[in-house]
Amino acid sequence: MLDHLKRVLDFHLLTLSSGVVTLASILIAVSILFSAALIGNVGGRGLRRMLNRRGLPQGTQFAASKIFGYAVLAVGTMVAFDSMGIRLDALIATSAVVAVGIGFGLQKVDLRQQHQRFAHIGAFLHAGGVAQASACSAAGIPCAGVKG
Repeated sequence: MLDHLKRVLDFHLLTLSSGVVTLASILIAVSILFSAALIGNVGGRGLRRMLNRRGLPQGTQFAASKIFGYAVLAVGTMVAFDSMGIRLDALIATSAVVAVGIGFGLQKVDLRQQHQRFAHIGAFLHAGGVAQASACSAAGIPCAGVKG
C-alpha cells in the first residue's frame, strides 16, 4: 500500500530543464501557497491592529495590510514554484527592472500626504456646494458616494 502511494506521488507529470514536476511537488507547492495566504492574512490583520493602536487613518491601515499580504503571497508563490523545480530567475529580474521604473515615475508623488486624503467613516465630502456623508463599507475601505 505504501509502495503504491509512493509510486503515485513520484509519478513524473512534466519534465523541465531544471527538474521534474511530480504530484508530490505539486502538493507541496499548494501547501506552501495555502500557508503563505494564511500568514499574509493573519499578519495583515495584526499589522492593521498595530497601526490602529498608533492612531493612523483607516485608509493607511487598509493599504499597509493589503501590501503586506500581497508581499507575503508573492514570496510564497516564488517559493512554491521553486519547490516544483520551476525557476523564476528571469521573471524576478524583469520585475526588478519594472519596479525601478515605477520608482522613478513616483518620485514626484508625495505619498506621505496622500494617506491623509482618504475619507473616513462619518466624514463629509463637499462637491459643488453640496455636502454628503461618506459611505464606507463594513470592511473599512475608504470610499464615498458623491452626487454631482
